[in-house]
Amino acid sequence: MTLTEGLQGTVVDNVKTYTDVLSEGVIKVMAKMGISTVQSYQGAQIFEAIGLSHDVIDRYFTGTQSKLSGISIDQIDAENKERQQSDDNYL
Repeated sequence: MTLTEGLQGTVVDNVKTYTDVLSEGVIKVMAKMGISTVQSYQGAQIFEAIGLSHDVIDRYFTGTQSKLSGISIDQIDAENKERQQSDDNYL
């Protein structure tokens, strides 16, 4: 959006703002859940993974429950590369 004049400022500034806003949102949700420190949140396993293959979950989200399987790491990689092809000069 920055490149198409949908947002003002530089790409770097807009990415930082976006990251800050996401962090604030996560902290707000954690506070509502009664989590006061990130250390108490890590490894809590209070979520279920949906849409990820069991191999991805076993490797990157050890111990997380998942009743449904989904995309593999290769599919995630391919989709990520596809989305970035038009944004070679993103940062």
